[in-house]
Amino acid sequence: MRPAFILVTHESDQYRPNGHEFVTHCIENIKSNLTEYEYDIIVVDNASTKMYNYSSDIIYVHRSEQPGGVSRAWNYGIGIAIANKNDYFICMNDDITFDSNINEFFNAIDKHELKDNAIYAPGCSTGTTFHYQRVPVTPGLMKEVTHTLDGPHDFLLSFSYKFYLKYKYNETLMFNDINPFGGNGIVIHNQIKKLGGRSFIVGDCEMFHDHGGAWRKLPPEIRDGMSLTDLMKEAR
Repeated sequence: MRPAFILVTHESDQYRPNGHEFVTHCIENIKSNLTEYEYDIIVVDNASTKMYNYSSDIIYVHRSEQPGGVSRAWNYGIGIAIANKNDYFICMNDDITFDSNINEFFNAIDKHELKDNAIYAPGCSTGTTFHYQRVPVTPGLMKEVTHTLDGPHDFLLSFSYKFYLKYKYNETLMFNDINPFGGNGIVIHNQIKKLGGRSFIVGDCEMFHDHGGAWRKLPPEIRDGMSLTDLMKEAR
């Protein structure tokens, strides 16, 4: 397994003045914790008013406009990942922080018998998420949410290349951008459920979703030294 993290970011004075700060923190978090897999990070900058000051070890593309919003940006990133020979895709917001068990997240998926027929996401105890995704770290737990109305929340959806070939929206796109800035998790969940696809929350790993801005409001000298547990306490 060679995962590709597909991060969509945006920074502008009008809508999101700290956007690139979020994506920098997210990238550093992945680099610090994911040690058991070779991986790539693809940043799709969705019409930021200034370019992101990216490092040479990530793949970066700047879109001058935002047609299709996050949904189309994820599709664009998946296309890059396929050309890059990645075989697993993590489509996610840039305001996600993983705990140190991120390696176990991929280990659990790699061993799962349905890994090419399911969407996977970590548990998430804080921020805006669906109640059945509020799962703290529970080693070995694979919680099926196929039966729910929503599936995993659409701030992080992960799936294999074989899953993409089986369930993509059309010949070239995974996501239907009918919901360009949110709600695609529900759309794809119900789309794949009708066709026999499955959805799971992986208890081996937990993520923190900033969303409400708790992380952004903390002074950098405090924030940068905080553990995920402390970040989550601040968000509550």
